Amino acid sequence: MNDNIVVEETEHKLTLRQLQRRDYADIISIMSSVYGEKWPLSKKKFFSQLDAFPEG
Repeated sequence: MNDNIVVEETEHKLTLRQLQRRDYADIISIMSSVYGEKWPLSKKKFFSQLDAFPEG
């Protein structure tokens, strides 16, 4: 059994930011691919959540 593990270091280029109204279509696309075609988050509810929790 070989216990040597080779890990290649890579540079990640991920930038985190708070959700914005313009993200709605992308969020629905991702959630639909995970949970199925009928994702129940309406645009009105999404915007309401952003307004209620502006800091995330």
